[in-house]
Amino acid sequence: MKNYKIKNKLALALIAISFIASGCSNAQTKSSSTSTATTAVTSITDKYSDRDLDPSWDESTATKITLSGNSITTSGYGAQEKNGSLIIQSGGTYVLSGTLDSAQIIVEAPDTDKVQIVFNNVSITNKDSIPLNIKTADKVFLTLADNTTNKIVDNSGAATSNNSNTSSVSNTSTNTANSESTATNSTDNNSSTTNKTDLPDAAIYSKCNLTINGNGSLTVNSNNNEGIKSKDELVITGGNIKVDSKGDALTGKDSIAIKGGSFDLNSSKDGIKSSNSTDTSKGWISIDGGTFKISAANDGIDAETILEINAGDFDITTGNGGEAVSKQSQENSLGGRRKNDMRLDIDQQNRIPQSNSKFDNQGNMMAPPNKPDSNSSATQNNPAQRSSPKAFSDNKITTTTSSRIKNQNNQTIQAGDLSTHVENSNSSESSKGLKAGTDLIVNNGSITVNAEEDALHSNKNININGGNLNVKAGDDGIHSEEILNITNESKVTISNSYEGIESKVINIKGGTISIVSSDDGINGASGNSDFQGMRGGRESAQNGVSVNISGGSLTVNAQGDGLDSNADINITGGKTIVYGPSNGGNGSLDYTGTAKITNGTFVAIGTADMYQGFDDSSTQNTVTFGFSSTQSENQALTLVDSNNNVITSFKAQKSYQALLISSDKLKEGEIYALYSGGTISENSSKNTSGEDSSTNSKLNTSGSFSGGEKITQFTLSKKNTVINI
Repeated sequence: MKNYKIKNKLALALIAISFIASGCSNAQTKSSSTSTATTAVTSITDKYSDRDLDPSWDESTATKITLSGNSITTSGYGAQEKNGSLIIQSGGTYVLSGTLDSAQIIVEAPDTDKVQIVFNNVSITNKDSIPLNIKTADKVFLTLADNTTNKIVDNSGAATSNNSNTSSVSNTSTNTANSESTATNSTDNNSSTTNKTDLPDAAIYSKCNLTINGNGSLTVNSNNNEGIKSKDELVITGGNIKVDSKGDALTGKDSIAIKGGSFDLNSSKDGIKSSNSTDTSKGWISIDGGTFKISAANDGIDAETILEINAGDFDITTGNGGEAVSKQSQENSLGGRRKNDMRLDIDQQNRIPQSNSKFDNQGNMMAPPNKPDSNSSATQNNPAQRSSPKAFSDNKITTTTSSRIKNQNNQTIQAGDLSTHVENSNSSESSKGLKAGTDLIVNNGSITVNAEEDALHSNKNININGGNLNVKAGDDGIHSEEILNITNESKVTISNSYEGIESKVINIKGGTISIVSSDDGINGASGNSDFQGMRGGRESAQNGVSVNISGGSLTVNAQGDGLDSNADINITGGKTIVYGPSNGGNGSLDYTGTAKITNGTFVAIGTADMYQGFDDSSTQNTVTFGFSSTQSENQALTLVDSNNNVITSFKAQKSYQALLISSDKLKEGEIYALYSGGTISENSSKNTSGEDSSTNSKLNTSGSFSGGEKITQFTLSKKNTVINI
C-alpha cells in the first residue's frame, strides 16, 4: 500500500493520521490547518511509487494476448476468453495487441494482486458495454508501450445495470478469496438494487487504484459516459492521452496525481475531477508536470479538497469562455455603479468645494458624507429605484450572499446602489477554470485560463507562490472565500474579468500582477451581503476583511473601484498603480474601515467622484492633485524633487481628474514638481512613458529627469497635501 501524505509546513503539531477504507485499498493522509490571518503552506507528498514511474515489463513472464475482431488468443496464464470478452483473473503482466470489436476487457483479480496491462497498438470498440472494466485488484497499471497508438471507443449508452457486462468465470488456478471476491462483485453488479454511483460509467473504469504510465498514445472516445475513471486513486506519469467524453474526462474519486504526459481533454462536464466529499484527507488533485489542453463545459480542474499545481503547461477553456461572458455582461449593464451622488468637482477658483468633497478649501481631509437614504424616491439623478429590465422577468432570480443575482444567463445588472452579476442558477455545476474545495495552491507552471465563471476559485484559501498565470474570466479572475496570498516571483495577468481578485483577506507579498476588470480590480469582502451592516445610511466595516500589500508590483485597470475593501486597506511596501474609473460612482480607493500606508510606492488616478485617500493613521506622506478639467489619457507623468530626481513616473492609461501619489521619498517641507512628457536618464531601461522595462512595472521610481512640460510646483506642507490645478 502506498501512503499519501499531506504536510502542513507551518503546523507545530502533527494531526492525527486516519486510515479509511475506500474501494480496494486504504490511503494514509495528514490533514492541514489554517489561521485567520495567513494560510498554512500545504503540500502533498509520497504520491508516486517506483512502479508508477517505471513502465517496463518482463517479456519472458508476460501473458501475450492477441485481439482480432471478435477473436481473442491468449498465450500464458491468468486470463481467458469468455463470450467474446477477455477476463483477467490474477496478478501479473498482460501484453495486448490488435483490434477488438463489440467486446470487453474485465479485470477480476484478488484484491491483493497487482495487474499490469500493456497496450501495444490496441483498438477496442464496444457498443453494448464499457470497453475496460476493472472490478477487483489491489492496483492496475495501464502501460502505454513506446511508439504505439491505442484507442478505446465507448459507444454504449449511459451507465445502467443492464449494460455493465459483468461476466465472471470460475478459475481453478485462483485462490478462494479471489473466487469469493469475483462472486460477490458479480452479484452486486447484476443486482437490481445496485447503487447507480457504483455502476461502470466510463470508457476505462476502475473500482481500484489505477496508474497510467508509459510513452505511447491513448485516445478515448466516450460518447455517453465519462472518459477515464478510478473510484479510488488515479495516477498518471506519462503518455500522450486524448479524451473526448460526454461526462468528466479524467476522474479519480479519492485523488489524482499527475507527474507527466500530454493531455488533450474535451468534456461535456469537468476536465479533471476528484470528488470524495466524505473524507477530508481525500478528494485532492496534485499535478507535478505535463502539458494540458482542456476544453470543458463545466470546470477545467475540480478538486473536492486541495488542488496543488507544482509544474506543467496548462491551456484551459470552460463554458463559453470569459471574454464572451464579460462582453455580454457589459452590454446588458445599466451603467456604472453609483454608491452615492457625491462628486469631487473643482470650482472656478481651482478649489474643491467643501460641500461635495473629502477636502476642505484648505486641503484638509474630511469625513465622507452619509449615503442618501435608500428609501428616498427615485429621481433622474438617483437611479436606485429603477426597475430591472423586462428581459429578466421570465427568468428565475435568486439573491446570493455577495449581492449578485443569478438566472439562466450570465449577465450583469447594475442599478443604483445595487451592483449585481448574473450567474448560472444551478449551484451543483459551474464553469470555473481551477477550482478547489479547501486550498488552491500554485507553486509553479505556465497556466492560461479562459473561464466562463471564476478563473481560479477556492471555497477557502488560495496560495499563489510562483508560476506564470494568464487568465480571462466572465466572473472573478481569482476568488477565495477566506484568505488569498500572492508571493515570491509569481506572475499574474488578469486581462479580462468582472472583478479581478476577491477574497475576505487579500495578501499581496510579491510577484508581478496586472488586472483589468469591468467592476472592482481588487475587492476585499466576506461572504456576507454587501448590504450587511448598514447603519445610519452608511456601510459599516465587515469583521476580518482586509486588503494588504507588502511587496511585489501591482497594476490595476478597473471600471469599478480600483482597490475596494469592506473594511481596511494596508500598504506596507511594493509598487502599486491603480487606473481607476473615469466615470462617476466609483473610486480608485474605496474602503469602509481605514486605509493606511507606511511604505512602498502607490499611485492612483481616476475620477474625482467618490474620491478617498489614505487616512491620518498613515506614516508615509501623500500628495493629491485635483484638476479643474478632465485630463486626457496616455500622458507620461513624472513627479520629481528639487534636484530632478524621479519620485515616480508612469503613463496615464485613462482620462482622470484626480491623481494620488504616495512614496517614502516624499518629505514634508521639500519642493516637488509634476511634469508631463520628458526623458529619464541614468537607466537605459527607463523610457519617456515612465515604464520600467527591466521589471515590467508600470511605475518607474528612479533615475534623473529632464525636459517635459511642468504642470505644477509645490511644497509638501503636510502628511496629506492637496494641490488644486
